[in-house]
Amino acid sequence: MSDNIRYYINEIESINKKLYPISSFEIIGSNIKWNRIVKTKLVPLINDINSDLTVAEKVYSKLLDSINPLSRKNAASNCLKLNIYVEKSIEVLEYISNNEQNANIAFSADMVLKIYRGEMPD
Repeated sequence: MSDNIRYYINEIESINKKLYPISSFEIIGSNIKWNRIVKTKLVPLINDINSDLTVAEKVYSKLLDSINPLSRKNAASNCLKLNIYVEKSIEVLEYISNNEQNANIAFSADMVLKIYRGEMPD
């Protein structure tokens, strides 16, 4: 695995490890902290990864098997956007939406699936 791919995987896992506990929004001020981390760290990283399909395939193939449900959900969501690993992404999102204890992550996975399937009303 190239150093660049390893860097992306490690950075995303590190960010999601920080975000997972506050993704329930139960902590006062966590919404502000969540938005700051996502806007300044995660979004630029994802944009960089998504700009090169070869890199995206390598990074997301590893993140779809992460132990962190937030990493798996985000990887699956990006895979659907890029039309890669579609079947695996759907399986991951279905599992998370049905089994994740963090209700916000489960809800988010369910919404990604509904949008992908065209089940959201206009």
